[in-house]
Amino acid sequence: RFEAVSITKPKAGPAEAAASMAFVARTEARVRRSNVSASSCARLLLRRPCTRSLQMSEAAQVVSSIVPEVEAEVIPIRRSLTLPDLVARFEEAEERENPDDIVALRTLRMSTEGLLEVKGRAYGFTDWSRSQLASLLGLRWDKWFENATHEEQAEELNRRMQRSCDEVRLRTTRDVEDGVVADGTLKAFVTAGYTPVEDSKVGRLVMTGLERIDPEMRIVRANVTDRSTSFVVAVGKPYRVGGQGNIGDVWGGLLVRNSGVGFASLLLMAHLVRLVCKNGMTCPVPDNVLLRRRHRSIDDKKLRWQLAESFEQLPAQL
Repeated sequence: RFEAVSITKPKAGPAEAAASMAFVARTEARVRRSNVSASSCARLLLRRPCTRSLQMSEAAQVVSSIVPEVEAEVIPIRRSLTLPDLVARFEEAEERENPDDIVALRTLRMSTEGLLEVKGRAYGFTDWSRSQLASLLGLRWDKWFENATHEEQAEELNRRMQRSCDEVRLRTTRDVEDGVVADGTLKAFVTAGYTPVEDSKVGRLVMTGLERIDPEMRIVRANVTDRSTSFVVAVGKPYRVGGQGNIGDVWGGLLVRNSGVGFASLLLMAHLVRLVCKNGMTCPVPDNVLLRRRHRSIDDKKLRWQLAESFEQLPAQL
């Protein structure tokens, strides 16, 4: 995707620049929806022979001009932000969600305003739900509708949905993006057997597991996108050279990733290190995957039992 930025070569000719710009035009929409930031792209560019002469600031400036930053809500982390605070935020967002609808795809209609009509209500799209609909209908959205009018786009989508025999679960919310006149936003098309797990429920299960291990439950990082939610909870106290600590002490963070829109499975990973010498030398603790579950037929009691068992297997010297 980023090979097109060879136009930044100081001696790039007009033909090479034109070809690169054409490549950028074809892939810009695809990159817009990728989970890659402009700064990350710039680091990749610096590894390529044609751009190694660039400075980091120059590469980042070039990439920023063609690759927009990913639209992700990065929750500001205060020193006092804890897992209970984060769970409260999740609950506020979940209160604005609508009950899921299981409908036949042929009963849906696309309006000329680019909204999906579901049982008398009109919903806007996220980038993720739009890509899911394109996959269900077997088309490449940006390629097929690049020069199409809104009427032509709605006609093609309605014709394909009318021919479909699939049944889908629609996940919607009452939240609406700025500038969109709709009754809500369509978060995802998932299968009828899909079992979502609320972020607040996952957070509360983690709280229950960490109460006896690390009651502080300080949040290190938290990101929310239209595809997934992830956060890291600090576990244990890091050792400082010359400070208090014993050989074998363990600390680190607990990574939690969840997706209620079919993007990824529920995942809990413990990124821990063990002190092997009081000079500060550490080694990673193996077997860091505590839980990995697909969103299908998830029973609350079984999930709670699996998570409790995983926490019991954590090193005792946290």
